[in-house]
Amino acid sequence: MCWPRQPHPNPEFVRVPSRKAFVNVLKKNNRKSIFFWIAIVLTSALPAWALIAYSTSAQYTGTEFSPYSFQTREFQHQLNLFSSFGRGVTTVDAGIPCSSPEITKHLTNATQTPVALARWDLVQTETLPGSLPYRGEAAILVNALKIYDFSTNEFAWERWSTDNPKLAKILWPAIQQIAIHHAYFVIPELLSEIKLSKPDESEILEIIAKSSVSGALLQSEKLVALEKWEQALECIRWGLSFAKNDRDDSPNRDRLRELLSLATLKVNPSPNDD
Repeated sequence: MCWPRQPHPNPEFVRVPSRKAFVNVLKKNNRKSIFFWIAIVLTSALPAWALIAYSTSAQYTGTEFSPYSFQTREFQHQLNLFSSFGRGVTTVDAGIPCSSPEITKHLTNATQTPVALARWDLVQTETLPGSLPYRGEAAILVNALKIYDFSTNEFAWERWSTDNPKLAKILWPAIQQIAIHHAYFVIPELLSEIKLSKPDESEILEIIAKSSVSGALLQSEKLVALEKWEQALECIRWGLSFAKNDRDDSPNRDRLRELLSLATLKVNPSPNDD
């Protein structure tokens, strides 16, 4: 049988906590104090961490390629924290040849024009040291020029150009025009076919014409979709320059002629059109 708890006979009696209870209270308060100061430190350091993250992500380095001179250059871009978005400072190194004179001597002499001097295509760029680089379209040609033949201890296309000077005189100006018109994507197949088939002068002209027309069509379609009519018109005319005559029944050339009519109308609209 449980008897009800009786009140203490002395109402003024105050219970004194034990030593163990007092220690537990101190430990609990210490834990709260530690967590409090950790939170203060983290909150204070947050702006500094954000600034470091911004400064790191707001700068990037990379490599560019000139399709006119076949030179590459390194650049570094730093965004200005206190300016409007996208503005900053870019520093670049002087261009250096990425291929030998056996190749560059065949390029067209238009490297000192304002357009040529201002034209640099992206090879690759990275935002953080050790991060995976973003590769641009010009990397296709730069990588091809750097293919190394360990059997001869020479760069493959440098050696090919030395052994085939007449063909090199035809090939490299054509590759230059392909790069100028942003059709880098046809270069691997073009070079592979030339390497495997070992063509003569007439055959290499046919291979170049086929690849150039294909590249011109794909690039023109892209420019038309983006409504960049003047650039599209230039690219279309370049592709059609490989047509032997107006009766050529190539489907790619037929499509280029359709795009030519459309782009011409957009660039030079008829006075009767609203």
